[in-house]
Amino acid sequence: EYVNKENIEKYLVCNICDKPLIEPVITPCAYTFCRRCIEKSLDDHCARCSSYTKSKHLVALTDPHILIELDNIQVKCKLCEQMDIRRGYFQNHIYQLCPKAIITCSNNENNCSWIGLREELSNHLTTCSYQSSTLYSQSNCS
Repeated sequence: EYVNKENIEKYLVCNICDKPLIEPVITPCAYTFCRRCIEKSLDDHCARCSSYTKSKHLVALTDPHILIELDNIQVKCKLCEQMDIRRGYFQNHIYQLCPKAIITCSNNENNCSWIGLREELSNHLTTCSYQSSTLYSQSNCS
């Protein structure tokens, strides 16, 4: 979910879905769309001006300044309600940081079948019977 949608610059918004661009492409007639949006509605004509356009005529938007602006758009995590996440880092938030994301035990390779919220993992690990503990004898220490 986007935060402060009204403050997002119009040139960063898809001309079909009216949301910030995802995998932005430009048509020969200079309209910008999300790749998925335009490929669904192309039908050999631009969705905006009806000029002849095929998907092979679409060019990926590669302007680094625009791509950075898109990555910096603020989004809200629907799981944990955190609101200061940049869109470009949202996947990292979900897969590495979100306390409300559902994850498996870090000992799942040892057959632990626990699944729960990331914020509950540390409690689980205190009792996880699959946790490997490596003991070092004094003779191994220098």
